[in-house]
Amino acid sequence: MSKMHVDLRRGEVLTIGTTTVRLEKKSGQVARLVIEADESTPIKTKTARMSASRDTEQTHGEHTL
Repeated sequence: MSKMHVDLRRGEVLTIGTTTVRLEKKSGQVARLVIEADESTPIKTKTARMSASRDTEQTHGEHTL
């Protein structure tokens, strides 16, 4: 497993394979990320807050992100 620390400014994009991650907004300790990935790419979170959803595990392609 790879690990990397990346500092992004608002509007900057990080590309991982065919997935892009953009920092949309930052306020205090909360950052809003926009993640664009193929439907077959799993995106999961257990602790992050997601718009219009509860703080439960989410999977890209199965729930609204």
